[in-house]
Amino acid sequence: MHTGTQHITFSDSGRGAVRHALKNTECTVISLPDDLGVGPIHPYDSATRIDFFSGLCPGGEFAEYADEMKILSDAFWESVSEPYEKKVVWFSRRSTMEYAGFLEFLSCQDDLSRIEVVDLTDGITGEGAEMYGGKPYRIVTDAIGAMKPEWIVAALGTSRPLREDEIVYYHAVWARLQDENANLRTLWRGQLYSAEEDLYDDSICGLVPGEWRSAARVVGEALGKLSDEYHQTGDLYLYSRLLYLVDMGTITCRGDKKAMRLLEVKQNPR
Repeated sequence: MHTGTQHITFSDSGRGAVRHALKNTECTVISLPDDLGVGPIHPYDSATRIDFFSGLCPGGEFAEYADEMKILSDAFWESVSEPYEKKVVWFSRRSTMEYAGFLEFLSCQDDLSRIEVVDLTDGITGEGAEMYGGKPYRIVTDAIGAMKPEWIVAALGTSRPLREDEIVYYHAVWARLQDENANLRTLWRGQLYSAEEDLYDDSICGLVPGEWRSAARVVGEALGKLSDEYHQTGDLYLYSRLLYLVDMGTITCRGDKKAMRLLEVKQNPR
């Protein structure tokens, strides 16, 4: 058995934030780089999922590091299977990627006796003389990676085992989502649902003007629009939907589709 604590996150930014905040402690921090908010999940298979992501933007930049992504994903699952004195799982139910990754992780665990969670959905209590006259206030973010080091240190103090009713509930949620096996999942009123692949198309289309605009800017603005309360999805999926709208003739483009920074888009005349 490994000594110390293994901290488990479900995004690279989350891993970086936790690792930086806890750099002076005896611990290991790992992350699942695979966004389970999109793509097939029943059964979970990293090779199948890599094929799905590669197909979102054929010939795009993702294909260049797809093999590395599979290696990293497989390494994550191998690492979480190893015994540690204690494991702390970080996630927020405000992030589709983190919530879905946590549910898949939980579904694979036979023994939860050494596992605790830091659920940051409702945030943590902060205090500071510069805010609200030094009175306590809530710090709420939509993902672990958005947290400051001092917030993460404070959040670690909330680490706790899962209750039996929570375990039953989470297993049921993931079983339902796996049965549906949609290619997109979304958060609505704190619940994780399967969704149609075109869910965000109207939002994306509404951000494309009648004059040329960088595709990267459109995707970035869409990310911001969709992240008002929840972190719904990533730039790769949104870019794939932008390219779909191009293929459907809704918008037109010029440049290289391989990367969003190399492409410009605008609305087609009606």
